[in-house]
Amino acid sequence: MTWKRSKTCAEASATPQAWCVRTRSELENNWESEDGLQMGADECLDGVKGPVKCVACADGYVACGGYDDCIYLFDLKRKKDLGALVEHQGAITCLEFFPSRGKASHLLSGAKDGIINVWEAGRNWEHLKSLKGHKKEISAIAMHPSGKLCMSTAKDGFLRLWDMGRGRCTFKHRLTGEGDILKMLPQGNQYALGGRQTVSVHRADDPESQPVLFHHIKDVLALDAVSDNVLLSGGEGGLVHLLDIKSGTIPMRFQAHTARLRAVCSIDEHLVEFSGFLLPRRFATASTDGSIRLWDSRMLPSNDAVVGTPVSEFRAGARITCMEFSKELSDLSSDTPLESLREPKLPLPQKRSVDKPDSAASSGRKKKSTF
Repeated sequence: MTWKRSKTCAEASATPQAWCVRTRSELENNWESEDGLQMGADECLDGVKGPVKCVACADGYVACGGYDDCIYLFDLKRKKDLGALVEHQGAITCLEFFPSRGKASHLLSGAKDGIINVWEAGRNWEHLKSLKGHKKEISAIAMHPSGKLCMSTAKDGFLRLWDMGRGRCTFKHRLTGEGDILKMLPQGNQYALGGRQTVSVHRADDPESQPVLFHHIKDVLALDAVSDNVLLSGGEGGLVHLLDIKSGTIPMRFQAHTARLRAVCSIDEHLVEFSGFLLPRRFATASTDGSIRLWDSRMLPSNDAVVGTPVSEFRAGARITCMEFSKELSDLSSDTPLESLREPKLPLPQKRSVDKPDSAASSGRKKKSTF
């Protein structure tokens, strides 16, 4: 999603498609809002085979994963379908670029096979390392801002801490609750876990310490780390909650959608004050009813649990499963359609494996993962 210069969103659905959606300041379509912002589909990435389960975007790249064990890559700057990465033996459950802003150097992928794979982002997209330790499906991945550490949760009920320099697990902790959602807070001193009706915030240096707990009436399906003090959560019922980590309270909630809320994402680094809290000036939510809504924190309802009024809305026409944002696509042009190349940069043989560079193939050795 682009707003002003370069905020681009990759959003995916339960159908084999992914969209790039942008908001524009020009008055040029039917999605006009009161302050001149509109949303509309910028690209439809229909090279994906099967339903999309997860998506990540950074540095002009979009990565999508689903139930066919493949990671599909798109270069939005060059308008190219890059093909697919094949290393997992199960459905792709989570993806994360590092760093998420600026030039991405690595892509991390988790799957139902319980393995986390590390890839070189850009150039040859070489497979660098497989992180093995979880016994069941990977639920979530979160990189530390330093790039030296990575956290992961899985259906085996464990949280693991990985040393990315050595590519090995250095610590594991049995979870007392659900860990379907895992978010590292901006400074890297805390992390948040979400699942069922609970969100918990833990100290990164002591995962066994007493967490800050937030209880919800319905299941939590989406979480956004606004700052080290504030989280936004959403899920069943379409409510957005503001979570105050310092006090451990939920001072505000409002009705963002009538259907299940699948994603909430900050799209503005500029913070504004709302009821004594600093929130991103604008953030977006996505629902399974196919709607993406843009919100202005200065216009949120002051009363608790009332229906909010978005500044703009886009309807994808499909059931949305996930959504991510990138802010580095300032040179994207919406005038050029995406090219579906017959021979993409990453060739797709019959077994849908990606050809390795000649140097890596001749040596027979995998490059060490160094962040």
